Amino acid sequence: MHKRAGSATVLTGILHPSAWDARGAATALTLATDTEEEFLLRGPSPRSLRGLMGEEVAVRGVVRHFPEGDAVDVLDIRRVEEDSAPVSSDDGYSAALEEVF
Repeated sequence: MHKRAGSATVLTGILHPSAWDARGAATALTLATDTEEEFLLRGPSPRSLRGLMGEEVAVRGVVRHFPEGDAVDVLDIRRVEEDSAPVSSDDGYSAALEEVF
């Protein structure tokens, strides 16, 4: 999928922590896609997405390019369920996805 900066797109991948505080709590999350791209998530707190770490998710958001790496401003994030239909950047909600926030 083409990820044009400034327009909403849907990315799927595995959510994992990418930074931690002194107590070991995640302070930043990254989406690792199946095309080996990584996007820093901007918006939701890592604590609110704790239950999704290590899970496959679909993130609808706006991709931003920065010198230190790409990021996505999250508009919506949902767990991808087995046998789910593809998610579109124009989709509202899909019965195959579980709303997280």
